[in-house]
Amino acid sequence: MKEIKSQKYVLFILRSAFYFMTIFTLFWTVGILVNLGTIKSTGEMVCLVLCVLQAGDYTFLAYNLAEIVECNIYTIFSIKNSNNFKKLGYGMIFLSMIEEISNFFNESGFDIVALKETSLKTTSVIFFIIGLTNIYLSHVFKEGKRIKEENDLTI
Repeated sequence: MKEIKSQKYVLFILRSAFYFMTIFTLFWTVGILVNLGTIKSTGEMVCLVLCVLQAGDYTFLAYNLAEIVECNIYTIFSIKNSNNFKKLGYGMIFLSMIEEISNFFNESGFDIVALKETSLKTTSVIFFIIGLTNIYLSHVFKEGKRIKEENDLTI
């Protein structure tokens, strides 16, 4: 089985990120539940929930990216990879929505479009574009699998 260079290192980093984010998300969730009575406002509660959702989404993204990187050179064009790219895309779009919602409560970063009480942040737009790109890549990999199967039959 042929391996892709530096695959082991990338997988180590992604799996480490996945395990770290899983533990971080669990501890943060438990910490919020334990200290539920000390939360002073609804805005503070929304920010904490958004932080947990964001950490959970980063965990989901690290897992799916590790699944994509884990394949060998002969199984790159597979339905599994296509589905993982689609999940990655939807995860990035979800992350862009969380990022934009949290911007209502915490003003920071650069504005792309700024109106009186709302603005569109750069990170949200970038996450959204990357999400759409990953969904498109999902279709490309599905078509790549079809073409590969066609070529395998033609001998």
